[in-house]
Amino acid sequence: TWVSFALVSFLFVELFTYGVWDFVREGMIGVNSAWSFFDMLFVATSILACFAFMAIFKQKIQRANVVWSNLSANAFGIYLVHYVFITWMQFALLNVGIPAVGKFLMVFLGSLLLSWILVNSIRKVKFIASLL
Repeated sequence: TWVSFALVSFLFVELFTYGVWDFVREGMIGVNSAWSFFDMLFVATSILACFAFMAIFKQKIQRANVVWSNLSANAFGIYLVHYVFITWMQFALLNVGIPAVGKFLMVFLGSLLLSWILVNSIRKVKFIASLL
């Protein structure tokens, strides 16, 4: 059901995005009101998508996996250090002539892997492992 709610909410966002600007041009709704409503719809869609993903993973992922278990054990540490790698990689790719989607994938995967490797390595130190 969460997946259905998320899909319906996403559909509303898409319909609103394409349909509301006609109402704005005709003066039926103000620009600020349109943006405020869109922002609220976007937040609602994001929340529902989070619940939908949690429901899917809870329902479909029933067995233990070495990779997922390791990611779970390192998740907090990855959260703490990932921003450094994201910033460095974004600056490194700033003047590279590839599409934004390619840059996104490179930064996402690179920062995830580098953060994961770093945290997995430093968790071998007992003091740091007790903190993470």
